[in-house]
Amino acid sequence: RLYVIEAARMQKHGYSYEQTVNKLMGQMRDTARIIFTVGNLDYLQHGGRIGKVAGIAGSILNLKPLITLADGSIDSSGIARSRKKSMLKTIELIKSYFKENGENPKNYAFAVGFGYDRQEGVFYREMINTVLKGLGAEDGADLVQIGATICVHTGPFALGAGFVKRFEFC
Repeated sequence: RLYVIEAARMQKHGYSYEQTVNKLMGQMRDTARIIFTVGNLDYLQHGGRIGKVAGIAGSILNLKPLITLADGSIDSSGIARSRKKSMLKTIELIKSYFKENGENPKNYAFAVGFGYDRQEGVFYREMINTVLKGLGAEDGADLVQIGATICVHTGPFALGAGFVKRFEFC
């Protein structure tokens, strides 16, 4: 969604199709991140992304993986022992990205994605927007429902945030 919005903005600013694609797939792609967690490990286990023993142990301990999509790869970013802690840790990962890379969040577009639970998505977006405001961002995060294609792999209670640098700052 963030790419589509930025592409539309670029078209309004006079970018050609080729210029838009080159910018999106070049400089902007390098700044894009999705950091999320899942409600439980069942779908990751059934999809073969984690083993059966890890899935059972993780479920017993109420573990929630933190997952980052960046540069075309999916990486584990940690683990939390409850849903609330996983939400807080994803926010810490977002803050760390901006601190470690010396980036200004006001130069980025943000979106919060939720699976089935819209109320949880709204609550999480409020958490994200509070942090973004504290970091100097002028705009808050959009709220979007994650599509079925993604939820097939993550389960219906995936929750996370995505961001990409606005084209003017690339």
